[in-house]
Amino acid sequence: MIRKSRFFIAPVCNCLGRLSGPADTSSPDTPLKCWLSEAGRVPQQEDNRRASLRLCGRNLNFRWDSFNGASTIRHRAAGRDEMIRCYSCWHMRTLNERFSALSMRRRYEVWFLRVGLTDGGGAWWLRYLLMNPGRGGCAGDPLGQPVQVWATWFPREGKPETWIQGFPVESLDVGGAGLSKRGARPFFLEVGESRIGEDACRGRIEVGGQRVSWDLRYRSSFRAELSSKGWIGFSRTPHSDAVFSGEIALNDRVFRGEPLGFGMQGHNCGYRHRHFWTWTHVYFHGARGRGSTFEALVYEMPFGMMFRKAVLWHGGEKYTFRKFSESERDSRQLSWKLECTDARGVRVEVRVSGRGRFVHRLPYVKTDCSGRFEVANDSLALARMVVRLPGRAAEELTTDSGAVLEMVGS
Repeated sequence: MIRKSRFFIAPVCNCLGRLSGPADTSSPDTPLKCWLSEAGRVPQQEDNRRASLRLCGRNLNFRWDSFNGASTIRHRAAGRDEMIRCYSCWHMRTLNERFSALSMRRRYEVWFLRVGLTDGGGAWWLRYLLMNPGRGGCAGDPLGQPVQVWATWFPREGKPETWIQGFPVESLDVGGAGLSKRGARPFFLEVGESRIGEDACRGRIEVGGQRVSWDLRYRSSFRAELSSKGWIGFSRTPHSDAVFSGEIALNDRVFRGEPLGFGMQGHNCGYRHRHFWTWTHVYFHGARGRGSTFEALVYEMPFGMMFRKAVLWHGGEKYTFRKFSESERDSRQLSWKLECTDARGVRVEVRVSGRGRFVHRLPYVKTDCSGRFEVANDSLALARMVVRLPGRAAEELTTDSGAVLEMVGS
C-alpha cells in the first residue's frame, strides 16, 4: 500500500489545459511550466510508486521512477493518455546522481570539493563543471566551455590562484567509461585525465605553465540537502563531514597525507545562477575523530522573498533550521554572523570571517551567455560557533582552517 505523501504541486493550471504530451519538464527548453517539489519528507518505497491527485479540475495519476530521476504524471485528455514528467529529488540516494541531459541548452551542474589541509597551511577547492552542454557552452566566452575542471589553491599567507581547463562536450564518453547515465548510481564523470565519482576523484590540468594534479579518496558519515526546487535547481552535500586521503601536487610541491585534510563534497545544479546568495560550510574537529559540521544557505526568491536553511551535524545528530536571523553580512570583507533556533529549543550562534585581502573573487559565466558575474570565496575562512542544547552547557567550537564562505551580491 502507498502511504499518502505531502507534496507541494505548483503547475500553471491553464498550462495543463494546453498539454500535447509527452513533455519533459526537466528540460528548460520545454514550454510546459510545471514542477513537483518536496514539501515534506517522503518515506522510502520501491520503484514505480503510484498515487493520485485532483488538480486544476483534472484527475492526475502519478508514477515515480527513482532510477531515471523523474516523476511521471498521467492524465486523460481528448480521449488519450498524456504524459507530464516532473523532477522530484527525494528518491536520490547518494545526492551525486547526474540531473542534466546533454541536450540541455541552458543549465549548469557542478560537483566540487573543499579540502582543508590537516596542517592548516591552506585549502584546495576543486570543481567539475557541466554548462549548457546542448549548445556547446557559451562559445563567445573563453571561460564558457561546456565541460570544465577547476583547481584553486588558498594558501595560508598569500593570494589564492585558480586554474581552469575546458573541454568540448564530445570529450565525454556518454553511457560508457566517461559519464554515468542520468539518475544512475554510482555516479561518475571523466574528461581528459580528470575523473570524479561517489567517493574518489583525480585530476590533472596544465594552464599557464602551471601543473596541478590530484588523486583523492574521501569518506563521510553525514550528507544533507539544503535546497531542491525541481528543474529550477538544487544544492546538495553528499559528503558533509568528509575526511580526505591521498595527494595533491602543484608543480613540484606535493601535499600528501592519510588523512590529507577535512571538508566537504558538494553537488549543485540550476537553470541559472542566483543573483544573490550567501553560503557557508564549516568543519569542526571533534573528540575521538568525530567532527561537527554546519552548513547554511541564503538566496533570493521571487516576489522579494528569501530562502534560508541551515543544517548542523553535531554529536551524531542532525539539527535543521529553516529560519534564522542574520545580524551581519559584509560582502566586501566577507563576514557573516547568524543565529539559528528550532522548535526544540536548540540555539546555534555562528560567525564566519574571510581573511580580508586574501578573499578570492572569481568570474562565473551566466548560463544565458550574456556575460559574467563575480563570486567572492574564501575557502580558508575562520569560524566560531556556540551550540546551546536544552539542558546542557553551551559548547564553543572554533576553526581557522575548516570553513568556506561564499557570497554573490551586496
